[in-house]
Amino acid sequence: MAYIGSAVTKESDIKRITFATSTTGSGPFALGWAPDSEASLRVTINGVVQHDPDISVSGSNLTISETLVSGDELEVVGIVSVGSAMVPQDGSVTTAKLADDSVTAAKVTLPLGIKIITGITTAYEITAADMADTTHLVVFFAAGGSAYDIKCPTAANMSGKMITIVNDAGGTASGGATLKHNAGGTISGVANIINVPGYVTVVSNGTNVFKCTDTAGGGSVL
Repeated sequence: MAYIGSAVTKESDIKRITFATSTTGSGPFALGWAPDSEASLRVTINGVVQHDPDISVSGSNLTISETLVSGDELEVVGIVSVGSAMVPQDGSVTTAKLADDSVTAAKVTLPLGIKIITGITTAYEITAADMADTTHLVVFFAAGGSAYDIKCPTAANMSGKMITIVNDAGGTASGGATLKHNAGGTISGVANIINVPGYVTVVSNGTNVFKCTDTAGGGSVL
């Protein structure tokens, strides 16, 4: 039958170092390993055990409150706790195990060509660099009830590509995000995005920008 009781401590789990009698001072003394804490150490000076408040550990270095003089013998014995990495079984991690917002966009493999920009809380101009290496750019805008403009790139810079602006903070009739041309003019047919969630998607053929759909549905040429 399996062993019942505490796990046997292996010799490899025990570290011991004795400093030469010519060692002086209070440290720091290099131990050669990084203790879990002061409680995992047994420190003696000339055979006298030193209490936890009299020692401190920083990384692999030990400092003591006593000052060694020539002829003192400092011995340190430590137990190294080596744990095994726990790997969950495939399919065993459920949604309930994940905290809200614990998975960022950087950890998600998106379908080829989709890029997401988050954290936009003020006026923003979408650049050619934002459109690089993507066929569909999704911009999440969250600025509450304030009104801000989001400018598209030129039609040429977004040729064959789509942009979706999502307002996930909502707003009022005077707030939200207004999608505008690169030059600053309002795009006809694209109203303020004021609902939760509110969105609009536009696409370019290199010459013109077209509205594909928005919160209300449908589409039209801009």
